[in-house]
Formats: sequence, C-alpha cells, structure tokens
Amino acid sequence: MPSKPIPPCVPPAHPGEAQETPSLPSWAAVEDRLAELAAMPADWNDDGAPPISAIALQVTRQLLLARPMLIGLGDLFPSPDGGVLMEYIRGTWDLTVEVGVDGTLEIFGFEIGGTGKLYPKPYPVMDADFLRALDAAGGPAWR
Repeated sequence: MPSKPIPPCVPPAHPGEAQETPSLPSWAAVEDRLAELAAMPADWNDDGAPPISAIALQVTRQLLLARPMLIGLGDLFPSPDGGVLMEYIRGTWDLTVEVGVDGTLEIFGFEIGGTGKLYPKPYPVMDADFLRALDAAGGPAWR
C-alpha cells in the first residue's frame, strides 16, 4: 500500500536567516494516514504481519496531539508486529518512536555523523516521563 508522506519542515535557506514557521500539514492528512494504516489487512507485508493494532493507532494519535511539532518532521509507518513507527530527524539525530501493539512506546536513534546512540527504553504509557524523554531526545529545544 503506498504511503502518503507527511512533508518535512523546510530548513532556512541560509544559516542564521529568520524562518517563518512552516505550515504544518492539516490534521486531516494525519487522520488520512492513520486510516490507511488501520485499513492494512493481515499479511500486508507478505510475511504474515498482523493488521495494525487499534491501540497503537490510538496512542499514535494521542502522541501527535500532545506533540504536534512531530507532524512536520517525519512520517508514520507500519511495523511488522502490528504497531506504528514514526521516524524523523531532529537536529543532528535520526530518531524513531515505536508504538507497540499494546500501546507501549519506545524512543531510539543515533547521532548522524557522530557516535551518540539512544537505546530503546520501553514506556508502558504515554505519560510525563515518556514526554520528557521524547522532548530531551535529540536536543534541548524543538525547532
């Protein structure tokens, strides 16, 4: 099933140049992508993958509502276990948030061109601890 990518934020043309905040895709685009993921049948990858879990989709929606700045940074992908993967670049980090079938969240990634690694740590629910870890991943401030 083809993916509808969510456009990334556009960096400034020149370092130090003021940049207008890019317009984020509408929430309708997010809902469309979540609907695509929800419609994926069993064996969508021809390797026995289950359909995407309703719980994973619900937690992904809640995460994007809690941190809407993620919408413009990456895309949502199905995971072979029935969860949702969100991959994005933040600063000099390539990061992934994985929402498991049961709603468990993990953040992991690596520093692009560097040696830093962020190893997966499970968070059973999207709570303040998870959001603090997400906000700290890749740098002190969101762009």
